[in-house]
Amino acid sequence: MLFDPSTGQFFLMNPTMAAAWRQCDGRSSTAAIAQEIATTFQGVDPVQAEADVTKALEDMLKLGLLVDTSI
Repeated sequence: MLFDPSTGQFFLMNPTMAAAWRQCDGRSSTAAIAQEIATTFQGVDPVQAEADVTKALEDMLKLGLLVDTSI
């Protein structure tokens, strides 16, 4: 669960999303995060993991939970 004190909103995350969140350190690439998830969770296809992580990161950016440091 994440809490944004500026908006008072709570965000619930499943285990996969929480694993991706913990790796958002400004240094890890989307591909590296997806690979870690594919390695950590049994039965996860690496190609699907990358697509899912890309979508999740886009969603977190839109919600203001992440900041794009590449800009």
